[in-house]
This record gives sequence, structure tokens and C-alpha cells, in this order.
Amino acid sequence: MRSKLGCFILAVTVALSSLLGGCGCNTASPLSFPNGNAFNGGVAPIYPFKEKLTYSVEYNADGVYKKAAVLDGLLNFSIENGEYVSELSVLNSAPDIDSSVIEKISEQGSPVYKLTTDFTVLVTVSYGGEEKTHTDTIKTLCYFADVHSSFAPIYSKTEAEYVILQANSTDVFASVFSYEYTATYDTDKYYTSYISSAFALGETPKETELTPETAETDYSYRTAIDNAQLLFALRGITLDEKSSFSMPVVSSGYKTPTTLKITNTGNKEDTVEINYNGETYSEKMNYFTAAMIIDSSDNSGSTQYFGVQTKESEHIPNRALILTYDKQLTVFGTYASLGTLSFRLNSVEING
Repeated sequence: MRSKLGCFILAVTVALSSLLGGCGCNTASPLSFPNGNAFNGGVAPIYPFKEKLTYSVEYNADGVYKKAAVLDGLLNFSIENGEYVSELSVLNSAPDIDSSVIEKISEQGSPVYKLTTDFTVLVTVSYGGEEKTHTDTIKTLCYFADVHSSFAPIYSKTEAEYVILQANSTDVFASVFSYEYTATYDTDKYYTSYISSAFALGETPKETELTPETAETDYSYRTAIDNAQLLFALRGITLDEKSSFSMPVVSSGYKTPTTLKITNTGNKEDTVEINYNGETYSEKMNYFTAAMIIDSSDNSGSTQYFGVQTKESEHIPNRALILTYDKQLTVFGTYASLGTLSFRLNSVEING
């Protein structure tokens, strides 16, 4: 990328591929999720339980940074047709992964959960008299233990490809950045592999052999979750009004788990339209809202907001569904706003 460019516009999908930003502290205490089976109505799920949640994703441009290229009309961008799909299942047998976590939870008779997520959004960029489009994607796969083992991660994989824009008042450069990140957990360490590449937007990437960056990090079993399971784990916490919960999370790009501080910001009741197991309902849904930010004095991330179902409605049982999730997008290196990505639950399918 061109280092001379003054105003950095960070990729839209970095919001999901790296929910964390900055650094924080790890704690050595085992995590506790007092509401850990709420996603199944308070009862531990058994094989062949499956759940599929589908969210619409919309971009709200309010508060977009109005300087340099954006102000002068040199650069314009739009984000549309966004969707986020999360699929959870209880496995009948452990995955073929070399991990002492599997050995430990097998001794306890605990099941293994499999979680996949698929995020897509269409990004259109206009500059230099040209308009270019790209479908940004993030796909994750994660295996982890049940609530009795603090949702301890076993393995995660993230594959992402998204547009990065760099601009000042006279120049724009658009590229596509892609990476693959994996993390494998033992009870005392986790092992990561990271490989990335980039090419100019609109060009065909060159085929090159890349060497992954690998690392080994000390870690205590049950003291952190993996970033790929974060939005699921949020359904397992209990927050009274104005209370807080701290949760260390392992994410790509950081050497140690980073602690998120999650604070209840109130309770709401809204009418929402949701398709539940094939039937569409307009429901009054009760949920608590919360703010999530890195718990660090040198925090460089923006605050995220989400809402979790707290009561059953007329047709939909209480499964601690995340009904809303809002991620502020910011200019790299500043807190200047690039708008907000808003996720809204619109479909729930449950089997088991």
C-alpha cells in the first residue's frame, strides 16, 4: 500500500474478522457463563441439535468522515446486500484434531459444538472515473466445548477477503486484502498460523507461494474464548442493569488474549419481524442492550453494541437470541466515523 496517503479508510469487513483492536490483559481465572444453555431454552442441547440464524446487514452512513477525498468527491463508496449466517450444531463425536482439550472434555463426557459463520457484503468503490465492485467475505469455523467447560475453544479457522481503501485529497488506491488464520488449542498453549496477501482491486491476483507466520502462546484452559465464537458466547452471559462482564478473547494479530468489557446499557421492548422455523411473525421482543469495548487504557477500538433476548414472546421461546448488533466503522488510526454496520436477526431455524 502507498505510505504517502494521509487518510486511511479501513476495510468494512475488518469489523467482523477482527472484532478486537488494540491490546489488553489476560486473566487466569476460569470463565463462567451462568446463562450458558439459554440458547436452548436453559436445557443442555444434545445431538443432533442444530441452529441456523440469518441476519440482514445494512450500512448506515450517518457521521461519515467528511475530509480529504471523501469531501472532494474524489472517492465514493457504498455497502449493500449484506448477510450474516451463523450455524451451530452439537456433534456426535469429536473432530479429528490433535488437541488436549478434546481429551479433557471427553473424560468429562462433555459434547463438542461446531459453529460456522458466513458474512458477505457488496462493496462498490468509485474513483478516477471508474466504478469497481467486490464481494467482501468472512468465513469462520470453530469447534469448542459446552458451558461446563466454559465454552473452551478447540480449533478455529478464519478466511477473509475484503477491500481496503487509501486516499487523500489527490489520490486513491484500492486493494483487496485476504488472509487465512487458524488457532489450535491445548490446555496450556495455543498455536496459530497466519497467511495473507493483497492485490489491486479489479486485477487478477498473482499465484505465489506464501509462508505462514506461526506462533505458540502460553494459555490456561477455560480462561478465554476464540474470536470466532464471540457472538455466540455473548448469549451465555447474565447482566443486570448497569452491571459489567469481562471476557478475554483470542483474536488474529494479537500475541495474548485481549479482554473485552461488556456493560448492560438498559432494557428494551421492540416489535420485530422474524421468521421462526418457517413461520413469519411480527413479535414484541424483550431484550437487554449492552456496550462492548476493549478493557485497556491504550484501547484503540470503537464501541460495539448488541441486544440479547430476555423473555419469550407470543410465538418465539426465549433462546437468548442476539437480535441486534451494531459495529461502528472508523478511519484507521483515528476515531473518525465511517458509519455503522447494523445486523438485524430475521430468520431462526432450530432442529432438536
